Amino acid sequence: MFGHLRFIWRCLKQAWRGCWTKANEQAAVLGGTILFIVLVLSRNWLKQMNWIDAPTTLWGTAGYTAALAAASAILAFLVIFSVRLVLAPARLYWEQHRRADTLQLELSAATAKPEDGPNWPIHELFSYLEPEVLDRPEDNLWEKAGNQIRDAFSLGQLRVWGRPSKTNLGDWIGQRAALRVIEPKYWERAYFTYSFFDATAKENETHCYADRNTGRPAYADLRVNRAEVLKLWPGEPADLAESYPNVRVADNDALIALFTTQGVQRSKFLALLREAKLRSWARRTIPDQDHDLQKLDPLIWHQKKLTFTKAVDEQHINQTFLRKGKIPPWETVAPSHYDVWLNFAELKKVWPDLPARIATKESR
Repeated sequence: MFGHLRFIWRCLKQAWRGCWTKANEQAAVLGGTILFIVLVLSRNWLKQMNWIDAPTTLWGTAGYTAALAAASAILAFLVIFSVRLVLAPARLYWEQHRRADTLQLELSAATAKPEDGPNWPIHELFSYLEPEVLDRPEDNLWEKAGNQIRDAFSLGQLRVWGRPSKTNLGDWIGQRAALRVIEPKYWERAYFTYSFFDATAKENETHCYADRNTGRPAYADLRVNRAEVLKLWPGEPADLAESYPNVRVADNDALIALFTTQGVQRSKFLALLREAKLRSWARRTIPDQDHDLQKLDPLIWHQKKLTFTKAVDEQHINQTFLRKGKIPPWETVAPSHYDVWLNFAELKKVWPDLPARIATKESR
């Protein structure tokens, strides 16, 4: 009983809050209109009471004016208060609902481990769901994956983070916005720009935007959590996904850069290959022999160097070779292997943001 009375009291407070201010603002229009209707409907009764005549004295006119003004404000208050009181339970419900959502997000953030955070860029999610998304542009595979992803975001099945890039006041100005969780309700009327597939796009390029009528911001740098993605869309078992070659080096510019660009990342990459922390596969160049992919001995990365040849036209394909030798030009040394492959899951463990692509068809 006490809880019920407490709820009624909260509804009354919800309806009362700001009601007089609103009534004073609307007294001339809302209150005056209601007063006019009341006077018209009660004109016969007013005639019987001899109250229909206007005052003829200065004080009577002043009193009449004050009474009309007060009546307009009171009538406006009663109508506004009644409407707000009827709507108060629904307003309280949604207020508590939003508060619960906010607390849930704060609790998740407080208890989250580092690996539970935004560790996968959005384009990796698209490539995971549709590996040929960039190879078959005519099939609009990004839209198919995009619809599936937006549904998961909207239903709260998958968290997504982003940085505001545009607000209702214009472009984000100043220091880069911090990553934040985008609430599920945002995705009910939000859409992807697909600019995250453009390698030349700016850092603050908008990745998604909401219907302008919602007043919600646009976001850049969308990210998800890889573990949540794999839980929602399991794909292959982890032990199987890490057991075979599925990334063709020649078709991945990021991997070519790791092999050929001097620096810390290249040293790390070669060290992992030499210690068998990253496995590799390639085809033998021996004539009249089996040209299927074979697992490479890690020692080969101590002895040989990878070289890359870019396709000159549509009739040819990009290709990689393993050649022995210490002095360029490498092309003068016959390769022992060609068409080097790696494993996607192993690469992602080391470089989660590396834009490696899973191969969808073999190339020889």
